[in-house]
Amino acid sequence: MLDSDTRCIHPLSDYQAEVVGYATLMASILSLLGASFMIVNYLVFSHGKGIFKLIIFLVIGDFFWALTEIIAFCLILFRPDSYTLTVCKTFRLLFQFFSSSTVFWTFSISVYLYRSISNIKSNRGAINFNFNELSPQKSTLLIYH
Repeated sequence: MLDSDTRCIHPLSDYQAEVVGYATLMASILSLLGASFMIVNYLVFSHGKGIFKLIIFLVIGDFFWALTEIIAFCLILFRPDSYTLTVCKTFRLLFQFFSSSTVFWTFSISVYLYRSISNIKSNRGAINFNFNELSPQKSTLLIYH
């Protein structure tokens, strides 16, 4: 069993880990700036309705994902002795949570857009879901929000 003072181990050489770390740091800083810009625009211009609310939840998840990466890399770079296995697992847990939330919110946005587009088409009569042949009650299935 590993002790809490055991260091986090990775399969890269020190140089490779440093290059990957700096590339991740630059991408995380750009992501953090973009997310901050979108959050400020949402707070100033949006009324918090519909898809904009879903997008802001996605942006908040991305913001904290980038922040987690920046803090983890800065901790590795400036305080490598304090980056123990417990700290490593904590950052990996946060990273996994925020990356999973990004997938969840992206899926929510796609479902919202699909339902919005299908509702527009069904209101125009372009899509008609008729299951009379399949249903014993001879009913029509209507999809509304």
